[in-house]
Amino acid sequence: MAILAIDTCLEQCSVSLLLPDDQLVEQCEDRIRGHAERLPLMVRAILAKAGMAAKNIEKTVVTTGPGSFTGVRVGLAFARGMAIGQNFKLHGMTSFEALALSAPANARNILTLIDARRGQVYGQIFTRNNKGQAIPQQDPFVEDPPVAAKRLAPMLENQDFCLLGSGITLTFPDQASPILYPDTAIMARHMKEITDITPPDPFYLRPPDAKPKKPLN
Repeated sequence: MAILAIDTCLEQCSVSLLLPDDQLVEQCEDRIRGHAERLPLMVRAILAKAGMAAKNIEKTVVTTGPGSFTGVRVGLAFARGMAIGQNFKLHGMTSFEALALSAPANARNILTLIDARRGQVYGQIFTRNNKGQAIPQQDPFVEDPPVAAKRLAPMLENQDFCLLGSGITLTFPDQASPILYPDTAIMARHMKEITDITPPDPFYLRPPDAKPKKPLN
């Protein structure tokens, strides 16, 4: 069973292919824009390196956001197109969950914060269960960093938390996150255990930065 994982939501373009023998082939580039041009080439490259055709993929997982409006759409459109063409199972995973899965094995409480631009952060809290799954504990939110810090500080004082994501230092300047973006290798390995497939839909916490122009009267 080959599993493909894709993330283009944030400031990386990342793809990983988990092979039936449990080996990984992956590519990852730091990239603010240009995901649409690079993603097909990267997927083609890892398939070629693995000596595998796209028809041999059984499952694909793609991040659904939040993140860059364009980045979210690029990953979803590409993954959906491949799924239709190759008839494999396609699963959606939020950027928050993908980050939370990257926490160390001994981390039970996990806070994910993502730089949302415009002086804000996206956030969500998770607890890891005994199966290694990241279970949301509250609804996701978007806040100014000082507001988020005030809201979260009492909880962090009373419980041990693993802090992950590009928004951690923005919210808590004295803290640093060891992981800034989702790890597609971890996403692919997690998909081995997933049987309840959730079709991907874009997940936004605020309107896009760019809006269509109003027609002239």
